Amino acid sequence: MIDLIIKILQSLKTFVSGDAKGNMPSPRVDIARTDMNYSSDELIIRNLKGVVLSTVQGTNSMEPLIDIGHTIILSNDSKYVDTIDLGSVIIWNYNGEQAMHSIIEIDSDGDGWYCKTQGLNVTRGDPYKIRKSHIEYVLLGVIFTRQFSDAYTARDGD
Repeated sequence: MIDLIIKILQSLKTFVSGDAKGNMPSPRVDIARTDMNYSSDELIIRNLKGVVLSTVQGTNSMEPLIDIGHTIILSNDSKYVDTIDLGSVIIWNYNGEQAMHSIIEIDSDGDGWYCKTQGLNVTRGDPYKIRKSHIEYVLLGVIFTRQFSDAYTARDGD
């Protein structure tokens, strides 16, 4: 599976080279270790603002990392939106079209900051300049569940 992930990432134009050691951008969010506590039967993460749990639809665009039925932890808090970087996974809405994709490019033009996105399982980037106003959520984490709600459930083998 790791080989498949690497192959997919290498096919992305922005992620191909990585840095001098071949490292490629990964999603990162600032959650303090002191805000995370766990025991054998409980996980608690404190001080997350604007958090929503949701389930993933079966679009296949972020496979194999994110797939149908997985529970995603999202936030629309400025703490996370204002610190997104290459590799961050965001949910954006551009004129009614919505997607959850990775940021592959960050730049600015006469209208200010924008990013370009692409699904991990898609061979080309999305055609839009995504502005901060288009960003609905930043992905904070994924729990690899079979289903979070009855709406989207993974099939055997998916």
